[in-house]
Amino acid sequence: MQQTLNATPGEHVEPGVCRPVHPKLIEEERRFYHHLPELLAEYQGKYVALDRGHVVAVGVTEVEALTRADDAAPGVLVLVRKVQNECEGVERLRILSIP
Repeated sequence: MQQTLNATPGEHVEPGVCRPVHPKLIEEERRFYHHLPELLAEYQGKYVALDRGHVVAVGVTEVEALTRADDAAPGVLVLVRKVQNECEGVERLRILSIP
């Protein structure tokens, strides 16, 4: 599960952006962005699951990619990201106070 982290000094993080906190997932995210041009060429618009920098599963949805990764290697911690050029928007629900 991912958690929202505060930015380190000098780092800009959009409000509501989730960042991994587990050291393995932090490294997988770094590898994901390093290899993004290659991933875009093959998997654009799909979700990929990464383990040690390697694509271990692909899916049309995040859940599908995670399920396939767990089927291939049960219990292995993987990072799942959508392969796209831009950051994905975060859906938010406005909560209204009713007096």
